[in-house]
Amino acid sequence: RNQTYEALFKLDCRRRVLLSGTPIQNDLLEYFSLIHFSTVEFLVRLCENLSNSCNLFIEFIGTASEFRTRFENPIRRGRDAGGSDKEVQQAQEKLQELNHLVNRCIIRRTQALLTKYLPVKSNAKMQRKL
Repeated sequence: RNQTYEALFKLDCRRRVLLSGTPIQNDLLEYFSLIHFSTVEFLVRLCENLSNSCNLFIEFIGTASEFRTRFENPIRRGRDAGGSDKEVQQAQEKLQELNHLVNRCIIRRTQALLTKYLPVKSNAKMQRKL
């Protein structure tokens, strides 16, 4: 939590959309913050519409502390050079679980998909300027 994050959370809006041009998964807590920011209102409204009272967000991805315990720590241990085979396996399982959860609310467009619709990158303009 910082002042920017707190200020953004105070915005009164129906939808929150985040666009990122760079991979953010290298910092899992930052990734959590983005997921939390963009999905919490949606999940709260969904909970309000369900007949049974639930905290879907906590069930969905948890608090920052729960996220750290459930996902970040096992993934880091599995990526560590000294990680055991069991830790590597657990990290892969946690990555798959996390991907399954966040793919419910994140639309990801990879370069493989985008290259079908974007013009080919060319250095011709830069060469003409030189």
